[in-house]
Amino acid sequence: MVIKDKQLGWKALGKSVQGASHVRNNKVCQDAIRWKKINKSIIFAIADGHGSSRSPYSDEGSQVAVQVAVETLEKLYKNLDLKKNLSNIKHFSEEQLKKLIVRNWRGKVEKAYEVRKLKEGITEDTDNFYVKYGSTLIAILATPDFILFLQLGDGDIIVAFQDGEISYAIEKDEELVGIETTSLCSKDGWKYIKTSVYKLNSNKNALEMIMLSTDGFYNSFTDDAGYKKNAEDYLKLLKKHGVKKIENNLEKWLSETSKEGCGDDITLGIICS
Repeated sequence: MVIKDKQLGWKALGKSVQGASHVRNNKVCQDAIRWKKINKSIIFAIADGHGSSRSPYSDEGSQVAVQVAVETLEKLYKNLDLKKNLSNIKHFSEEQLKKLIVRNWRGKVEKAYEVRKLKEGITEDTDNFYVKYGSTLIAILATPDFILFLQLGDGDIIVAFQDGEISYAIEKDEELVGIETTSLCSKDGWKYIKTSVYKLNSNKNALEMIMLSTDGFYNSFTDDAGYKKNAEDYLKLLKKHGVKKIENNLEKWLSETSKEGCGDDITLGIICS
């Protein structure tokens, strides 16, 4: 797919909120969000820790996930000739990038667990401690020339175009419905990461907004149409009021969505030109 940027650089905003059910049960937010602007480009990552009894430190695991994603994509951005080697970016993202992210996440989690063992006197010796930090990951590198999308596990990336088309940057994985999601802690987790690279071209239909969200957002709507309608509403707000209106109200809106919806933590990120 070929999409267009206005060549003015990307803007970003986002928020993580504690889910309504987690507030009631005094459970910490398992989601994480991080982004970084570099010149006219944006690196953006969100993650959702599993929050199960098997993953007691997944709130930390999701924070590590977004840190690793931003750091790894920043190195990619700085070290490769992005404009001239888009085919190289596609090739790199198909395997090497996936392995790098999982390896870097596991390396940081190993160090975190060693510190925790010393601090809390944990004597358990297990090779499967990664699951204790289990998390999904969605990350984006948006440049003036291309956009790289990356996803592991549930959650969604929506792209909205000038002509009104709204679609998924990476199609939803129907196999994840009703089962435990794939994760950074999964065996050979890199194999489950999906990537997509979109080339930007000023002669084509303009991309106006990218919206990325953890599954707590999607699950707060009754169906796919309701979710996409909400994405349309955010796009209309952007066009009418600009970024500031959403920035000033996003935390309140997401908390209301969780309260009226599934009650889970919600993270929402928006990238626009």
